[in-house]
Amino acid sequence: MSDVQKRLEYVESAFDFISQELLTQLENNLKVVASNIESQVAPLFLTGFSLYVLLIALNWLRGGIDDNFLETIKSWLGWLLTIAVAFNASNYIALTQAVYSLPDDFIPILSGSSGTSMGFSQIAKSIQEIHQQVESHTDELGRFDLSKIVFYVFSGFIEVAAVLIIGLALVFYLLAKILLLCVLIVGPIFLGFLLYPSTRQWGMNWIGQVMSYTVNILLISVASELVIRVCISLFDFVNTKMSSMGMSLIGLMAFTAILLVGAILFFAILLNLPNISSALTGGASAQMNHRATSRMASMIGKPFAKAASKGGEYAGKGWGMLRNFNSMRGK
Repeated sequence: MSDVQKRLEYVESAFDFISQELLTQLENNLKVVASNIESQVAPLFLTGFSLYVLLIALNWLRGGIDDNFLETIKSWLGWLLTIAVAFNASNYIALTQAVYSLPDDFIPILSGSSGTSMGFSQIAKSIQEIHQQVESHTDELGRFDLSKIVFYVFSGFIEVAAVLIIGLALVFYLLAKILLLCVLIVGPIFLGFLLYPSTRQWGMNWIGQVMSYTVNILLISVASELVIRVCISLFDFVNTKMSSMGMSLIGLMAFTAILLVGAILFFAILLNLPNISSALTGGASAQMNHRATSRMASMIGKPFAKAASKGGEYAGKGWGMLRNFNSMRGK
């Protein structure tokens, strides 16, 4: 086994360990940490919510249930659903596991593979073939020929560029998964804010962030799959040309430049994917924000409208009494 093959196998093993073991440990920690947070914040939110419902009940006893009874029923159903999800450990853990694994479930459908290191073995095989052709070509050169060093340098650049492309895909994928995990861990806090009209916007923002990171992971996986497939095609093309036409230093340099430029472009694409995912999920979150804002404005404006109506009614009665009094004085 050559040194190049050993290095590539070590890198592949490291990628597999990071992408599998690390994500498994993160998912296990999600259960523990989310359960701890839920047990700590649930009594606080339920106590505050009990006081909130008590104040609403007192208002109903004093003024009667308003005409918009269907909205009240909807609020009750929303409260029950929020409490059942946010403040029940088993329900919330089941929800977070479903959301956390949702991008991974869609990746095989969209890209046809199940991980970010899916093409590493094929790329490693192609790199090994290039190194073998470089070694066979340099063996034919003289012992003190400086072009040997140039061949080995550019073949090393090819290996570095290929590992860099796969490493970028893995790093951005893991970063998005960790950020989604952090958002899901603090979920009971922000779901609890959905119970109160004044803090409901915070819960909507949390839902928007979960949607954004989920779409971001999908986009990273799809982009990584496309770029790695292009790299595999390039490696196959270069190996075929070198086998038929022989080793060329100019061709090796050109292929190295293409891979390095591709790695830079891939890095730029990965940097812009969060903006794309935010824009794609912005429509849903903006719609939820608009509904929440309209509902809050309606709740705030309803007492003022009733007060204005009562004020106008009392003003009309007062004006009528004053007019009758003036007419009696005239008589």
